[in-house]
Amino acid sequence: MKITFLSILVTLLISTPVMAEKPSWAGAGKPTAEQKEAHQSITHKKEKIEADYKDAEEKIKSAKKSNKEKDLDNDEDEGKNIVKDKAEKKEAKDLDKQKNMKSEQVQKELDKGSEKGQDARETHSKKWWKLW
Repeated sequence: MKITFLSILVTLLISTPVMAEKPSWAGAGKPTAEQKEAHQSITHKKEKIEADYKDAEEKIKSAKKSNKEKDLDNDEDEGKNIVKDKAEKKEAKDLDKQKNMKSEQVQKELDKGSEKGQDARETHSKKWWKLW
């Protein structure tokens, strides 16, 4: 008895969704030949438009690149020259600055301390390769 009751209950639970009504949008049938043609023509038009759009974008990019390359070649040469000139000027300026700072430093050190200390500094500041 329990087994038959359980089997009937399970059957009812499983069969309920099967007996449900079909939604209005489902199973309307196959599209007609006219609908198929309309869909195909629309998809072909979309593909053609997309292809034309991509071609136009590529042409624009290539035109921009060619213009940029021409401009860049001229600008690049001028830019390199300007950068070299600035770098050379800066190096010369830095070297002059270093020389001035070094000479000031040596003079400041010579003036400091007692006479004995100044003499000691002068003897120690001699370079090892200068033997006389």
